[in-house]
Amino acid sequence: MWPFGKPSPAKFARLVARTMKQRGIASSIEYDEEDFALKSEAHVFYLANMYAEYCATPLLRRRKALHMFVESFLETRDDQPQTLDDVRPKLLPKLRERFFHDVLQLRNRLKAPQFPAVEHRVLAQHLAVDVVVDMPKSVKTVSSEDLDRWGLGFDEALDIARDNLWKISNEPFGELMPGTYVSTWGDTHDASRMFLHDLVWQLDVKGKHVAMVPDRNVLLVTGSEDAEGLGRLAQETKHILEHSPRPMTGLAFVLEGTAWQPFLPPVDSPAYDELRLLTVQSMGSMYDEQKAILDKIQEQDGTDIFVATFAAVGREADGHVYSWCTWAQDVDSLLPGTHLVALSNPESPAEKMLGFAEWEQLASVAGDLMEPCDGLYPARYRVRGFPSTEWLDRLELIEI
Repeated sequence: MWPFGKPSPAKFARLVARTMKQRGIASSIEYDEEDFALKSEAHVFYLANMYAEYCATPLLRRRKALHMFVESFLETRDDQPQTLDDVRPKLLPKLRERFFHDVLQLRNRLKAPQFPAVEHRVLAQHLAVDVVVDMPKSVKTVSSEDLDRWGLGFDEALDIARDNLWKISNEPFGELMPGTYVSTWGDTHDASRMFLHDLVWQLDVKGKHVAMVPDRNVLLVTGSEDAEGLGRLAQETKHILEHSPRPMTGLAFVLEGTAWQPFLPPVDSPAYDELRLLTVQSMGSMYDEQKAILDKIQEQDGTDIFVATFAAVGREADGHVYSWCTWAQDVDSLLPGTHLVALSNPESPAEKMLGFAEWEQLASVAGDLMEPCDGLYPARYRVRGFPSTEWLDRLELIEI
């Protein structure tokens, strides 16, 4: 069907490699199917995001889009060092999912380290902000080596970047409905303007300011006491996450003073179930990718720890969606953080399910058995033992 439809990943890789050769890359280029990347002597060109955008681009625009992708790659790989005076007006903050940074370091455990750690500041538990150099066709992440060469600390660079973002943020937000807003810049820095909490604070909303960033080009804002506005944010976010080639997150955040915090409205809010579902789906996506990498690491290292799956289920009793995982007796496991934990005995004839325990209650009773794993986001907990019969009797187990 290709070229009139969606090319296979391998065919797309060959197309990109040919375009790179046309643009003057002289070194040999090899395709790594496992990483979905093109690799030359000095650089690695990851294709997943480009492939998603290419497939979402109308057919008649794909050739131009492909050349723009390759030019952006070449621009970010320019090895010519720049002085502080050169980059100072180009520094900008970049808002990303915190998982972006953590998963790269996790992947380093699979092979020889190839992803350098990037200094960043965690924002609202689930987001992170780093510093980039804004170039005509792309942005280039600022490395620790760059900061050392310029004689800048990370916080100082972030302050400069924040000031620069303010200078290009004069356009007003659009209004989806009274009290509910959407960014209008469309310059790939829209989501990053969430970092400008004093810019968001100026918007007139009911209650506290609630923001969502489903795409790098979208910042949505409404009020914590605006049920209709929260519902609109949930609907817009759901649509964008389903159609964006580079989705960010379905998590919502509330501005508490000058700091952002994860947010869900009260249970009786009409928007509660929609926002809760988006939260569970977003966390599930991260846990799925994390599990896949951890499983590969164990295969590589010859270890045998059960990496529990993050799952979701709707409960008939209240109609809400719950995340859950399984804690099996006598199984060394890494549990994800979930609403519920299914306690089971795999040695019994029917793999007897003892019931579901709420995470908070389980942690209060058997927390000594749940050891947080350092260096993992989203969080996982190592469990080697199992709650005693006495402890199980203290739990209020529920059925789904």
